[in-house]
Amino acid sequence: MAQDFVQIAITKALDETRIWNRDKYPTLEHFLRSIIKSEINHLAESLDNVRGRRLAAPHNITEPEITYEPPGTEPDPLSVVADDEWRQRYRAAVWRALDGDSLLLDLLRCYEAAVTKPGEIAQRLGRPISQIYDALRRFRRKLADVDAAMNRADEETGGPV
Repeated sequence: MAQDFVQIAITKALDETRIWNRDKYPTLEHFLRSIIKSEINHLAESLDNVRGRRLAAPHNITEPEITYEPPGTEPDPLSVVADDEWRQRYRAAVWRALDGDSLLLDLLRCYEAAVTKPGEIAQRLGRPISQIYDALRRFRRKLADVDAAMNRADEETGGPV
């Protein structure tokens, strides 16, 4: 709806995802209109809105041409199962890598509960923010190690399904 595009434009302007070039857009209205136009164009050009095309039937079939629809946005069942299996393996590897460091395990629990801002994490865990920043650095290093190990394992086994 129109108000959704307006809300997106205002949000992007306020959080400086889109920077206001006052030379190009002298008024705030012109700037917001440009963001809205960009969002609408992006939506119109997205893969979900690509039209299908008519393909000719094979020569030996006497049936009329079949219209082929572009694939839906839903992933195929094999991909869903493979992705879920990989996520489970990755999660288990992360938990093993963090085992023994209670602060990092608490940090992981916060991330799994969608609490991702350091200030919120510090408040939730009752710890100083400096401890959280130190833990985040250790957490990122551990995740990088897990990523590297998972990539090596995938290369050795021929990659994920």
